[in-house]
Amino acid sequence: MLALLYIPGLAKQLASLLARHCDDGLDWQIPDELPMTAGEWLVERIARLRYPIEAVATDHSVDAYQPTNRLIQLHTRTYFKADPVYWATAAHELGHARVHAEFPILMALRRITMQVRPGLIAAGIGLLLGRVLYALPIAGALAFCCFALAAGSTIVTLIDEAAASVIAYRELRGHAALTAVHRRAIARSLITAFATYLVTYVSWALLLRYWPLVEALAGHRGAHPRELTGLGHAVAVVATIGCAAAIVSRLTWSLAPGAHGGVAWGGWWGRIELSGWAASVILMWLAWDHRVDTAYAWCAILAFASSYRTWLVAGYVLALIPDRLVHYVLSSSQSHGPERTQRYLDAAKQGAGLVRRGNDWLAQLHQRAAEAPSWFARLAALTALGFVPLLVALWLR
Repeated sequence: MLALLYIPGLAKQLASLLARHCDDGLDWQIPDELPMTAGEWLVERIARLRYPIEAVATDHSVDAYQPTNRLIQLHTRTYFKADPVYWATAAHELGHARVHAEFPILMALRRITMQVRPGLIAAGIGLLLGRVLYALPIAGALAFCCFALAAGSTIVTLIDEAAASVIAYRELRGHAALTAVHRRAIARSLITAFATYLVTYVSWALLLRYWPLVEALAGHRGAHPRELTGLGHAVAVVATIGCAAAIVSRLTWSLAPGAHGGVAWGGWWGRIELSGWAASVILMWLAWDHRVDTAYAWCAILAFASSYRTWLVAGYVLALIPDRLVHYVLSSSQSHGPERTQRYLDAAKQGAGLVRRGNDWLAQLHQRAAEAPSWFARLAALTALGFVPLLVALWLR
């Protein structure tokens, strides 16, 4: 399970570092001699296309396209570089905007898959834990289906990324200022960027091929039933109080997110969220093998699925050493990052106002989303209360 959760992410991180290393190398090989910075090219191209989208510069976030807000955000290191590699980045984000405008079905499919994928992964985690702990073969089969669907949903992302890259190359290849050297650098940058998404899908596919090994390791021996001691009952009472506070907090956030202040771990509501999360984990640890009848096992599976972020954190902690090792080795091999030419420094200095406005704009959008989240986000937040059936089963034993 930890391999399924972590190895695709580690593979993507490795590919991303290699892609960044490739872009830095191309940046140092090719002078910043294009007539415009990447940000200026993007603004001019949007004006010519007459698309109802905006482009902003920021030093607080990464390069991205926000389809909901029809906004392209470029980091300062991209926005103020007059280099073909960063023109490719700007054109790629514009490619996403064009896919959104010209192929709305594809963009809708990607948005749906991105919303559904976390739920599939959560269900897969809960079902796989249920397969191991309670020896439920059906849970193992359903877990495989969930992970396979989650992996399959990345195909939509691959298609969207490939389409954005193709559109980006077509946008740039005919530009009068670009030479053959520039076009080769643009193609190489776009290909390496696409590879970061491709390795994730390949990792999922390779790992799922070995699912029979998971079934062989899980075996057919379930948990042995045990009774709670007096201390166990006392801990269960305390954990139940914490869970009740979490229920109230989540319901309040769903109905009045502005008054709640969000689900961040700051303030009183944040402390309640944290205590409720800890209480649900304690409850599962305390009662996971308390009973082994089928109804109780499925309640436990729901609880495990609702706390999938805990297992993601566990996977990250266990794999922290290889993660840091990969990052250190690849980062140390990069003797320098993007080339900070005088032209880049001058453009960044002159565009300081653009960066401030971009940061303010993004902060306002973030605040607006926190105060008035979508109903889908509110309903998704309620899935964290999946431990409630386990709580009921525990006390009604």
